[in-house]
Amino acid sequence: MATLHYNPIVVNALPKRIGIKVIFNLIICQQLQSIGLYSKVLFNFAASIMIMKNTIFAAILFATFAFVLNSCDRKGDGKMTTDMVTNSETASGKENIPVSQIKFDSDTFNFGTIEEGEKVSHSFKFTNTGTNDLIILNAKAGCGCTVPSWPKEPIAPGKSGVIDVVFNSEGKPGKANKEVTVYANTEPANPKVVIRGFVKAND
Repeated sequence: MATLHYNPIVVNALPKRIGIKVIFNLIICQQLQSIGLYSKVLFNFAASIMIMKNTIFAAILFATFAFVLNSCDRKGDGKMTTDMVTNSETASGKENIPVSQIKFDSDTFNFGTIEEGEKVSHSFKFTNTGTNDLIILNAKAGCGCTVPSWPKEPIAPGKSGVIDVVFNSEGKPGKANKEVTVYANTEPANPKVVIRGFVKAND
């Protein structure tokens, strides 16, 4: 969580009642930062300005609010999050972050032969073999019949996780070869896992 920031000169220049309110809102801002509830802080400051008849104090309060909002927008702990993921193919126009590496125990699973309508699931185990946190932003298959799920929290270096893939063979007779692309802060970018086999058509 971010360190509480406020300008003591500005706060001390305010009437005691308003100065306390400014500090109170700073605390609220800090507590609500992680879930983005800045609207309450904005409401409280707006209310303070509206009830003030002295335009000088109103101007000071407005300047303080701008300072507070700027402090709230700062990243609190410097940790990477999924919206910061970037490399040459996964994102653009965002702040670059260190890339990592992902290694699957096996990136291909052959389920053999199944009857049409059956569902097949497999867990692709992987390890973060890089030196930075591994952040999986998304995982997508080229067909709605194949649904992946992945860890939403960063994977620390040396730690492991799984990407689960479920294939629904309903209406998919014949040879199956379903790829799932993983979007993460990896180099090389966009690794893939594959689930394949043969679906025997219903008579």
